[in-house]
Amino acid sequence: MTLPSLPVQKNFVYQRRADLVVQFGFKYQNSTVNMTGYTAIGSVWDFDRTTKYQDLVMTWPDQANGVLQMKLEHGGTLSLPAECPYDIMLIDPFGLRRYYIEGILYESEGYSTP
Repeated sequence: MTLPSLPVQKNFVYQRRADLVVQFGFKYQNSTVNMTGYTAIGSVWDFDRTTKYQDLVMTWPDQANGVLQMKLEHGGTLSLPAECPYDIMLIDPFGLRRYYIEGILYESEGYSTP
């Protein structure tokens, strides 16, 4: 079974000073995909890809059922511009690297602070 090789476009709105946590579920023909052995990496850049703002925290809450979690931590949101691209690369157990998810993060100003 092969997952699609072209990146899926997913844009998100993050709020400054708050964590953004998003879960993705990998499915094929309505069935979950076992992603055991896969590694996920993600990062946020400027549009020219000259400035890397931060790495995304990537975890597998349920790797056997294809559940991947992306986290943009609240401290990192302070240095991001109003719009910035991100992407997520998956590395399969054999070392094949593919971009599966990419998009733009849009800022929404958060006002409450602890």
